[in-house]
Amino acid sequence: MIDTAEGIRIRTEIAGIGSRQAAALLDLCVLLGGYALAVILFFSFQMLAEGAGLEVLTQVSDFVLGLMLGGLMLSFPIYFAGFHLAWSGQTPGKRALNIRAVSADGAPASTMQHILRSIFWVLDVFLMVPIPIGSMLIIVTPRCTRLGDIAAGTLVLHERNAASYEEPWDTEAWTGRENNQLGLSLGMASRLQEEDRLLLRDAIGRRDLPAETRNDLYGKIVQSYGERLGFTPSGSRTAALKELYLFVREVRSAR
Repeated sequence: MIDTAEGIRIRTEIAGIGSRQAAALLDLCVLLGGYALAVILFFSFQMLAEGAGLEVLTQVSDFVLGLMLGGLMLSFPIYFAGFHLAWSGQTPGKRALNIRAVSADGAPASTMQHILRSIFWVLDVFLMVPIPIGSMLIIVTPRCTRLGDIAAGTLVLHERNAASYEEPWDTEAWTGRENNQLGLSLGMASRLQEEDRLLLRDAIGRRDLPAETRNDLYGKIVQSYGERLGFTPSGSRTAALKELYLFVREVRSAR
């Protein structure tokens, strides 16, 4: 169970040690494979430069190769932070295992959360006591959290059925609707981020919740955004959430 920012308890499946280690191994293969390929290319370039008598290029390639080898440990947090930010909480390994890093309340993790948990990845993997401390914590903590998750306030969850993430109302747009009731305006767009669109889409996709719980969740979300953006919720909760989502999707895609 996770508690959303709106005060609703949601049943979801937290990823355990098996799926997380499998995802990590896949990511290591991708990262180290790419690193090895880059080193081979640099050695090949160096040999060609030496054969052509281009000493300046040889010196440059030596310097770059030294940076690459010296920065190997730094490449781990860069890899994980980069993919988590670009793929909304997933890396190639996580995507293959159908898991995702999110905030502890179930909302999309922020940029700082992704960066912070990636920085701790090296400690989680290489600090042995006697097994990697990250693996030990995932096994013994109730919510399967490693050091990076604890520091950043994140969880790793199994994705729900893919149908839950189908784009809702993909043929409709907020502009031109005749029955808009929330008083939304384009001036509110600057207060919205991509995380807001993902959070709203996730709430809309929670078909597994009982109707009463889902209706309560919708109401609290709309009320929360009303206080944040300065509009007064009106109409049914489902209709209000639909209007809000169409608005957020439209203003975000316009950027």
